Amino acid sequence: MFRALALCALALLLSSTSYAQVPGTSDVGDQFGRAVAHGDFNNDGFGDIAVGAPFEDVGTIAEAGAVTILYGSDGGIQASAAQVWTQESPGVLGDSRADDWFGYALASGDFDGDTYEDLAIGIRKATVNGLAEAGAVSVLYGSADGLTADGNQLWDQDSPDIGGGAEAGDEFGFAVAAGDFDRDGHDDLVIGVPGEAIGSTANAGAVQVIYGSPDGLTAAGNQFWDQGNDSVPGAAEAGDRFGWALAVGDFDGDTTDDLAIGTPFENIGSTVDAGAVYVLFGQVTVGLTGEGAQDWNQGDLSSSPFPETDDRFGYALAAGNLNLDAFDDLVVSAAYEDWTVNGETRVDNGIVHFIFGAAGGLNATGDQFWVLFGEDGRFGTSLAVGNPRGATPFVVAGSPGALVGGAGGAGTSLVFYTDEGGIDAANVVQFNQNTSGIEGGAEAEDAFGFFVAAGDFNGDGNDDLAAGVPGEAIGTTEDAGAVNVLYALSTGRISASNDILLYQEGPLATPNEVDVPTLANVLAPAAPNPTAGHAMVRYALAAQQDVRLAVYDVLGREVAALAAGTQSAGDHAVAFDATGLPSGVYVLHLTLGAETHTQRLTVAR
Repeated sequence: MFRALALCALALLLSSTSYAQVPGTSDVGDQFGRAVAHGDFNNDGFGDIAVGAPFEDVGTIAEAGAVTILYGSDGGIQASAAQVWTQESPGVLGDSRADDWFGYALASGDFDGDTYEDLAIGIRKATVNGLAEAGAVSVLYGSADGLTADGNQLWDQDSPDIGGGAEAGDEFGFAVAAGDFDRDGHDDLVIGVPGEAIGSTANAGAVQVIYGSPDGLTAAGNQFWDQGNDSVPGAAEAGDRFGWALAVGDFDGDTTDDLAIGTPFENIGSTVDAGAVYVLFGQVTVGLTGEGAQDWNQGDLSSSPFPETDDRFGYALAAGNLNLDAFDDLVVSAAYEDWTVNGETRVDNGIVHFIFGAAGGLNATGDQFWVLFGEDGRFGTSLAVGNPRGATPFVVAGSPGALVGGAGGAGTSLVFYTDEGGIDAANVVQFNQNTSGIEGGAEAEDAFGFFVAAGDFNGDGNDDLAAGVPGEAIGTTEDAGAVNVLYALSTGRISASNDILLYQEGPLATPNEVDVPTLANVLAPAAPNPTAGHAMVRYALAAQQDVRLAVYDVLGREVAALAAGTQSAGDHAVAFDATGLPSGVYVLHLTLGAETHTQRLTVAR
């Protein structure tokens, strides 16, 4: 937990120590960062971040929940023009109630096909028609101005023509995901309902699919899937919690999205809570079907350990094209797998599996698994894929219970860089709050990596990493929560040298938009400094103005021009490649009309 954050006057203090205050008050137990999602809600080419704080108090309403939207720019994520959404925000349907947990789950998709991504917000414990913890999902639609309440929808199992029927404890909205299962150009919404009773079978679980249209999500043609359906493998059993986790990818390469459904408490034979994953395939104009549906457990994988009690295979899921072929692949965790090395067993260690796509769907040929050895690490609690259909894909696996520098539960994350051959140990990198350049400091129960997301927040063509740290203390406020954002280099690899820590500070506002202006022009020290070749230069502008950023040697000769032209107010970042320069001292010059700012940079090899 972080106990020594320096609060700064700027909305974003751009320096080698980078923190950003965002709207909202850091209160005990908020767990800001417990859910994180990426989407481009204003279609400006820069990815935005949605951050859930499901245990946020809204006024005097305890644990009603809130979601903060932080918009991307050419300088990365900005705290300015942030939005805070609750069910008390003007135009948002429903009312904030105690223990609703608005923001427990998040997913983005373009449900109306207007090129602006929209946001689905899971309200895991929403009361529906007097039924406690029935659950609901709120949908905010994107626009040129970002997310708005215009056309806001509130879905639950008592919505007209929606299957299932609301029941206490269903937890409709526990998980959400989006994909285009009928290839009509409109994303569809998948909602996990793991508490659903199938007949008299409690907590068997189900999945609701609501299809997109030019008018947004509509109940027409919606589907309700559970293991009582003849076309879904397996059988509905008490406590399976089918729909606990969801992932979308084109696993068979037919250009239509498919759906993977985590069922981590599925019994495999007599092995209790070993876990399973089910896959439904999409078809053009039809949507999801049970045709060719697959079921997977650890016994089906060629390289895997056998299913064991309480492994919870299917606890978290992610999808993307990891080996650069024509098929998306599936990443599956068994976050509570025990692991033994040289006779030493680590309980709830966790394991992450990679299952590769093929013409017939997912195939065990060449599957891989990876382990991060550590007691109670729960490796794979969260998963994300960066550049999922690009040239430099990577997988992020969070281990929020990991011991870091003697701090139990501080948390860590592994980044796996993949290529045509899958994954090689030489291409695995670990990040945590003790990694040089990452802000916050690893402390007990921070839970760094409890939730992870990837997206291109600065528009450079490479996905960046957002890691939720819901146990982070802000000052003396325990479990207030924070999010670390790590940016990618031009190589596509995530770097710790330009990390920023986002956290709440100031009164929580109920209006939709809260401006946190930058108060001055600032040129921050380059990081890292000294550098052996690459450094990130960050600066903040108080207003739109003409900018020139250049690098000079000690003789006053310009050796590099980094930026020129009119730029908007806010935060900016430029990568400086000094690999062709000799060792020595250089000076950064930021010229803003008659105003000049300088910083020294040392190149040392």
